[in-house]
Amino acid sequence: MDDSRLKGVTLIEILIVATIIAFLAMIALIFTGRTQIFKGRDARRKGDIKKIQVALEEFNSDANCYPAASVVTCGGNGLSPYMEKITCDPLTRTSYLYEPESSSCPRWYTITAQLENEDEPFVAGSPNVPNQ
Repeated sequence: MDDSRLKGVTLIEILIVATIIAFLAMIALIFTGRTQIFKGRDARRKGDIKKIQVALEEFNSDANCYPAASVVTCGGNGLSPYMEKITCDPLTRTSYLYEPESSSCPRWYTITAQLENEDEPFVAGSPNVPNQ
């Protein structure tokens, strides 16, 4: 009987296949993890904007106007006592785009955040924003 003709899998072949599987699994975990990070930051952005909206509505309730754009800046306290510190984008550490009506007493506003996990920005505004 000739042993050189035996068919089977060598240890090297098993190690090569295991390495390829481990590499593919690592790539899948990296992409899945990044997506989860993006979703987490996007959820934080949406939550931040909702908190800013609440503070803006309370400001409007007292002043009968929304504040000027210069008041709503990242890390600022322009909305105090309604909001101690205005939150910033979690990745860029910059202000969300706050655009009040251009008048001395703005009656409406929009506030925008660019999301990482979606093509469109997240736009919110006062209840009486025109064309929304």
